[in-house]
Amino acid sequence: MDSTDFSASASASASASASASASSPSSTKTTAPSWNTIQERLRDSIVAIECTGAFDFDTGEATSSNATGFIVDAERGIVMSNRHVMGPGPSYHKGIFFNNVEVFLQPCYYDPIHDFSLFRYDPADLKEFKPKAIPLCPEKAFSGMEFRVASNNLNEKMSVHPGELSQLDRNVPDYRDGYNDYNTFYIQSSTTCDGGSSGSPVVNIKGEAVALMAGGAGNACSNFFYPLYRAVYALDYIKRNKVPPRGTLQAIFTHESHFEAERHALSRELAVEQGLDVKNTTGVLMVQKIIPMGPADGKLKVGDIVIAINKTPIPGFVEMSDIVDGSVGKKISMRVFRDKKLCDIEIPVQNAYAITPSRILCLANCWLHDMSFQLAARRAVPISGVYISGTHNSFLGNHNLGKYRVIYSANGIPTPNLEALMDAFVDIPRGKDIVFRLRSIKNVRDEKVIIARCPLATLKDKLYTRSSITGFWSYKPYTGLPIKDAQSFDAAGNTDTLVDKKESGPASKKEIVCKLVVRTCTAMTGNSDNSGISKPKKLTCREQGAQDKIPKSIKKVLQCTVTITTQSLCNADGCFTKHGSSNGLVVDKDKGIILCSRNLVNNPTCEIVVDFGNMISVPATLAYTHPLYPVAFLKYDPEILAQRAGKYKVTSLNLKNIAARDMLKVGSSVSAISIDENGNLTFFESSVSARFISQPKDCTCCVDARYYNIDQFTLAKCDFGSENGLGIVCNSRGAVRGLWLNIPYCLDTSTDKHGSYIGIDISAISRPLAMLTAKIPQEKNTIGILDVQFDSITLKQAKVFGVDTKYIDEIRQSSPTSSQDVFVVSKILQKRGRDKPSLQIGDVIIKLNGKRVTRLEQIMCFYNQESVELTIVRCQEEMAVIIPTTTLPNHSTRRMVFWAGLFMQEPTPSVQERSATIPSQVFVFSELYGSPVFRKTDCYNYYITEIDHTPVKTLDDVLKVIQGLASSEMESFNTDVASNKQSSSGKLPGCDVKVRAVTMYDQEIVLSLRTNDHYFPAWQAIRGPATEDTWKVNEL
Repeated sequence: MDSTDFSASASASASASASASASSPSSTKTTAPSWNTIQERLRDSIVAIECTGAFDFDTGEATSSNATGFIVDAERGIVMSNRHVMGPGPSYHKGIFFNNVEVFLQPCYYDPIHDFSLFRYDPADLKEFKPKAIPLCPEKAFSGMEFRVASNNLNEKMSVHPGELSQLDRNVPDYRDGYNDYNTFYIQSSTTCDGGSSGSPVVNIKGEAVALMAGGAGNACSNFFYPLYRAVYALDYIKRNKVPPRGTLQAIFTHESHFEAERHALSRELAVEQGLDVKNTTGVLMVQKIIPMGPADGKLKVGDIVIAINKTPIPGFVEMSDIVDGSVGKKISMRVFRDKKLCDIEIPVQNAYAITPSRILCLANCWLHDMSFQLAARRAVPISGVYISGTHNSFLGNHNLGKYRVIYSANGIPTPNLEALMDAFVDIPRGKDIVFRLRSIKNVRDEKVIIARCPLATLKDKLYTRSSITGFWSYKPYTGLPIKDAQSFDAAGNTDTLVDKKESGPASKKEIVCKLVVRTCTAMTGNSDNSGISKPKKLTCREQGAQDKIPKSIKKVLQCTVTITTQSLCNADGCFTKHGSSNGLVVDKDKGIILCSRNLVNNPTCEIVVDFGNMISVPATLAYTHPLYPVAFLKYDPEILAQRAGKYKVTSLNLKNIAARDMLKVGSSVSAISIDENGNLTFFESSVSARFISQPKDCTCCVDARYYNIDQFTLAKCDFGSENGLGIVCNSRGAVRGLWLNIPYCLDTSTDKHGSYIGIDISAISRPLAMLTAKIPQEKNTIGILDVQFDSITLKQAKVFGVDTKYIDEIRQSSPTSSQDVFVVSKILQKRGRDKPSLQIGDVIIKLNGKRVTRLEQIMCFYNQESVELTIVRCQEEMAVIIPTTTLPNHSTRRMVFWAGLFMQEPTPSVQERSATIPSQVFVFSELYGSPVFRKTDCYNYYITEIDHTPVKTLDDVLKVIQGLASSEMESFNTDVASNKQSSSGKLPGCDVKVRAVTMYDQEIVLSLRTNDHYFPAWQAIRGPATEDTWKVNEL
């Protein structure tokens, strides 16, 4: 049934209604259809569209939304909506009719410039349901016309909004930095339409669509409608399975009034003489912008008034578009009025699809494509270079590039387009440094040079190409940036920057510290301000006398400092931070052990590179993450470093013989050092102001590791620290005795995104350091805890709890000058079964295995002990109890499974601690934007218990289920799309699946989703059990 059938049916219905009405004496005759009749018939023709953008591309984003469409050809199954609804990049859509019938929509066409698109569905999927098409009649719009907008407003199906058309020749609305339409009139009116109404038809009393809902003003009730002239033109070609020709001059025109034209010296008489109908039109077209290096560049000028094209007077956009679209690949003769005279100019018409990107390269989670007309037109910049459409998860993400960046060279090779960039990548090994030159399309003066390294462990690189027939995107593997033997080239990428063998070791060490900031607390010396902290004096190592400002003992510590950069594969352990850079300490150069902040490696999937002396780079792995302290240990290969270092000498700190007696006491004078992400060094002289037990804040929205039962210290009037860095605290002799570390706050509970800083004694890491350096198997160094949180009470309070006076006197006499605290259970971290003995809140700990407890470290954790004997005071009564310990995992996450947008892994200790129950060993920390599951949930942090009616307990169970669900049509579908084979359905390879899950708070949820194996194939990432093992990724 074609588009004229709807109008005919409406007229027939109206005639029948009029005849019935005439037979009644009380009725009046009418020949016009009523709005009630039209709205009833519109109902079946309106389609609610669920839109999901798979990737960031051009002006589109990886997100999900709801919009509207309407049938324009029922026989062929063609639905019209907006361009910004379909999106310019890879996407998938589902249409839902008023009676809840669902169809898959094929994104067969979107206009390269204007805000309309055409979907296709298979009419056979509707079975007995036979909706009618809405005819397109843009020429019937007039000012004052009463209309209805039938929309999916705010996801409410068939919301009808009345109004009257007001302005028919409005210039295109300005949508800021997103998608914008150009070179067309828009219609303006006031309605109550809101989000979800995009793509709705604007219909007259006869049920004919005169315009397309496009947008609205954010601070007013004004709405903007796109006139359908070019849509009618494009629909005619799509019906014949052809691509409509679309031409462009790469120039932006605006409509100006005749009065404005007169101010530009174009008199009405001259305009009439040149054939312009001044009396019956409201203005003329004027050049507003010209894209550099485009067809109009050097021919047209901003301010030119268009008189005629090919000797045909041009009163508006419709006439101009007809000629330009019909002249693709040819030259047109344009007459313009410029500087008080007429000028005749020949301009070649370019194919608009040539400046509409149709390929996108996914390289290590970075999305790259050619510049587009849409991006260039906003700021009138050349359509040249490679646009970076998505960097959050990519190897460029740690450079804080923001949006609207274009690559114009790689390693000095110009990259005017994606093809040139891919050619430049062919001879660059993966893992080697690449120098990119970037510019911002928002500010042509904003240029940037960065050095980036494409990681070795990553998902398969793919080149996606859009089919001009189906609108789907096929992919093929991209083999640029080849992976070579990691031992055959420098991890930093530049073999010419390695240390010259003739260069002496001591000379190179002078370059370790780039900047120095010397600060001194007012308790010592220095000029201070009212804040009580001395004003910093910044020096560089190259300034005269700068080296003399650093104490010799601190210089020795700095020689053990290295720079660490990390780059993560995916979200893991609840960590969304993909990149980091900060400092670490070499604590054993012979074994290649480095100490760093856990914040830097919170994501266990990170790929790590260590820079020595800012000259030599070697790869490293995450060797050990302490389950109780915010520290981690890295491992590098000393042999690789020796091969690259030449005569450069690496030194390490001696931390092997540090014991509890070396704890910093309150009042001790210390020197504190911190190095931020930019290499700036801060040096403090301060003192230990207090010691107390850490009390982490409870948080119900995130699952970051909480650090409790830490006997921490603070420094007097100290305002230094680095979010990912490792602060170093030395005693008065320059020996390292403490670490200064960041504990991040949850962003939902604190405005301080950097969190707080704590000091821990260096003795806390002595055991894991001994384990790593002595090569003792980790399974023989298990850590057990009591599953409780401790707090300290005074001796007076202990007496109230029922502690014997004799015990209190012993404590007072044994340590008259140091801390005299007693430890009490303040919180139960994980409930145990009734058959297992456990501590209770309020229990006072007196002895451990018969020895008096004087330090928190004694009861914080236990190595290789399945149970401990405690003497406690409970309810005023002293008793001896044997408490089993809970063993903590001695390794970080080493396995990730991705499927349907879910990042699945085993639950971490912090998750298990917060969970009411642990129903399975499959936990979801995050979901991928644009994925099938993204629009189905408004939460994450939950356990998967069932997939497709099959219970799952482990990741192995998950693999068995999803491998059975994998579509057998993936290869054939991709081949058909790549060959532009016509398809009648918008269905992508995948299946409908039900997923059961349980939140951490024991709330059961059910997800019903359809997988998308084409754009989101399942994969698994595994890291082996050995310390030296790295991550390997395989698609399932």
